[in-house]
Amino acid sequence: MNPLTPGIDEETDQILFVNWVNRNYPEAAPCLHHSPNGGYRDPRTGHRMKLMGTRPGFHDLILFWPVPPHTGLVVEMKLGRGALSKTQHAWTPRYQACGFATAQCWGFDEACDTLAKYMAGELA
Repeated sequence: MNPLTPGIDEETDQILFVNWVNRNYPEAAPCLHHSPNGGYRDPRTGHRMKLMGTRPGFHDLILFWPVPPHTGLVVEMKLGRGALSKTQHAWTPRYQACGFATAQCWGFDEACDTLAKYMAGELA
């Protein structure tokens, strides 16, 4: 089995990032959650997910770990030419109104750097 390599796709970078968080911040790692919004869903499953509270544009990862002045961190992972959609942009002020820091990270390295800055209280 080949090791996962950063930059292949967003999913791989996110897997690597979550594993990095598990190793480097074990106290906060249990408070990191992935929202399974992406990917194809058949219409029945998609409808059920909406009924269960899945919301369009909700970012990839949310860390429920306060580092003052923030109550947590929300991360949207992107690669290549990825950009926030209109529905993702609409979430940013909602997160910020709840005290969350927000970040759009291009890949594994930027996500790790962002989280390290957040945990050190250095993320604006």
